[in-house]
Amino acid sequence: MKRKTYSALLVVLYALLLSGGDVRADELLSKDPIEVLAQRNNIDMKNFASQILGMQKTDPIQNPEWLRGTKILGWRFLDKNHQALGKVGDVFLNKDNGEFIWVKVDTDRLNFITFMAFDRLTHNIRIEDRVMFCDLDKKQIFKNAEIFKNSPVSQPDIISLADLLRAPVYLPSGLLIGNVTETLGPNKTTKVDYLVVMVHEDRKTVPIPLSQIILRIQDGMPILEITEDQYKIMREFTK
Repeated sequence: MKRKTYSALLVVLYALLLSGGDVRADELLSKDPIEVLAQRNNIDMKNFASQILGMQKTDPIQNPEWLRGTKILGWRFLDKNHQALGKVGDVFLNKDNGEFIWVKVDTDRLNFITFMAFDRLTHNIRIEDRVMFCDLDKKQIFKNAEIFKNSPVSQPDIISLADLLRAPVYLPSGLLIGNVTETLGPNKTTKVDYLVVMVHEDRKTVPIPLSQIILRIQDGMPILEITEDQYKIMREFTK
């Protein structure tokens, strides 16, 4: 099945290159069509296609080895003594590499503030059995309450997971082609590696690597942009 899908992908890319008019036929015959396309667009198209193939094979939505962003929101957040501090209201990510930066906790048992913002590194946030922990206890948090009122929302290189999970996906022309419905990261890690995109034209989803798309902020909200050639590859997996 993998070989058949990959062959079909090559045929589509081959036709795309032949119709482009800027690549010689003998070059196409002597090289991998994906490699030629990558050189023409200065994009690692071969890696983009192979990563999608690998993810499709693992069925990541149902695979417990992958952590889904939609499941993280609402998780319990505990102190180092396993005492409940609240629930995960949002996670703030580095928009370039997907690393968790802050975790926003909606408090349900602490009445002095309505939410708290924990720094992943400073407070040693970790994930175990669908629960988040920090290395502080309630006494430390009470004593330093003002620290946890600082929100990272205004920082330009940080995006909200809740916002990312509904982000639109555009082509450079401005055409809206889909939207993000899920994020994926290796289980027990604090990062996002893939975005699951619903392709509107086919009404099917495809996981794409975060590292190979353009993610920018517009009016405070994340916007994804992919190339025309990336879109053609994605549609090979949604037909």
